[in-house]
Amino acid sequence: FEGGLFVDISVPDHETKRAILAKKAEERNISIDSKVMTYLASQDESNIRTLEGYLARLAAYSSLTKKPIDIKMAREHLSPFFDTEKKQVTLDQILRLTAGFFNIKISDLKSSKKHQAVAIPRQAAMYLARKLTPLSTIELGKRMGGRDHSTVIHAEKRVQSRMEKDKEFARLLKDLEQTIKNSVGKV
Repeated sequence: FEGGLFVDISVPDHETKRAILAKKAEERNISIDSKVMTYLASQDESNIRTLEGYLARLAAYSSLTKKPIDIKMAREHLSPFFDTEKKQVTLDQILRLTAGFFNIKISDLKSSKKHQAVAIPRQAAMYLARKLTPLSTIELGKRMGGRDHSTVIHAEKRVQSRMEKDKEFARLLKDLEQTIKNSVGKV
């Protein structure tokens, strides 16, 4: 670089990723189906070292099981890595599962009702949405019935405080959070 060499460093495209993986497989004497190369290269992953790790994982499994690396094996053993990156918790999932968990309607969570049977689940939904989604307090407030961002912040603080004082509530909220996380990607 000091000598004035300019190099374009950018995210590798599909063909570049495929060529690099093919070269790495050749260097390590890994026999791999071309469909698997295409499958690996087609992933959104831009870090070549991560893709090399996937290749090594397949090679290790192949070596242990004495089975060739084919597309079925690749999908079976690597899809959890690729799928989890694409799965995201949505506010709709949080509202649906929170309403079901507390046995109220989704419309109640977005309503202006103030009694505890609705306010506590609403605050829990806001807390979980802040924790599990990339939504800002402003966006979350709008989508929770046109509330102000300060209402969302207040809900977070109330839930955190209640969790510290009430271990049963904290356990229930952890169960709800796990249920939401487990529902990601399911219809």
